Parts: sequence; C-alpha cells; structure tokens
Amino acid sequence: MNKPKEMKFVLKKFEILDENLDSDFALCKIYICSDGKNLHGIKISLDAIMNAQESLKNKYLVAKINQEGDDFEGHEADERIIGHFPESSKMEIVQYKDRNFLTAQALISKVYASSDYFILAKGNNKGVSMEIKDIVWNEDYTVITNFSFHGVTILGDSKTPAIPNANLEMMVFESNQHYKEYIEKENADNKDLRKGG
Repeated sequence: MNKPKEMKFVLKKFEILDENLDSDFALCKIYICSDGKNLHGIKISLDAIMNAQESLKNKYLVAKINQEGDDFEGHEADERIIGHFPESSKMEIVQYKDRNFLTAQALISKVYASSDYFILAKGNNKGVSMEIKDIVWNEDYTVITNFSFHGVTILGDSKTPAIPNANLEMMVFESNQHYKEYIEKENADNKDLRKGG
C-alpha cells in the first residue's frame, strides 16, 4: 500500500500574541499539529513533530478570503502569502487537551494583508491546516515517523478540524504598553532559559 508523500492536516488553534500598534506586523502563536490520531485516522509521532519543527522556519502562512470578504476559504490554488514563520520564531511543544502540540510564532503583515489581519483580529475560531512533505511512514502505514513542512494555511469557519479539540484563540493587546510588557517578559524568560534557570 502506497501512502502519499505530501499531506494537509486541519486544526483550529491560532492566537494573536501581541500587537505593537506602531508595527507593520502582528505576532501570532499558532498551534500547528499534535501527536496522536486525527480524523483521517493517521497518527503522527511526537519525535516526528519535534524533528520537523526547524523546517517550518522561513516558511509561509497563506490564506484566501471568501467572496463575501468576511472569512477565509480552504486550500485554494490562488491562496496568497499573508505572513511567515521567521528564523527567530519561538517554537515549543505544549500540552493542550491531552495532546502534545507544536506551537510556533508567525508574523502577519498588517500592511500587505490588512483584510486578512482584520478578519483574524475580530474572530476567534479559524482553522489552521499544516502542509507537509517528505513523509516517512512506519511499516504498516499507520504512523507518520518523519516529515518536513511546506507551510500553513488559515481556513474559514466551514472547515472541520482534523485534530480533535483543536481551536483558534486570538489575543490583541490594547496598547503599546501591553506589547512592551509582553516583550520584556518574553526576553526575561528566554534569558533565564539560556542560563538554565
């Protein structure tokens, strides 16, 4: 039995972490994927997720707005880049709803993707679909043991998440002071981690 070498998985966990009101970008935290079985009946091993996370850096966040202009569609041939996962993206494995999720920070352009940004800023439940390649399976094709990322697509409300209990959350800071406090805390936490404390 031959399994595909490229796939797309849908989940719904996405949150805007902070917003510098003077910035061209909004910083978002996206719950990309989790271990365990999804609605396709496929499992992804935690080791595979951890090994793949570096391949997400410098990849794109894409979307297509629907005809009404109030939500996103799905995977479309004419979806466009609205942001990216920078080299400095903070990535970590977190526990959420009894699963291990890979989270990553992405930057969304508030200048060149302003319509997309406004949809995200006003809503709370947008799906996210990871697009992966170079897939390696276990012997009976039930578990993905290795892969790398193509990118991530933001989906509209009509899409069903492939990963159970996944959802999208957004948090927009009300002022630059909130943004600065968040950044200061993040920098302090990262400094402590580098020291091993």
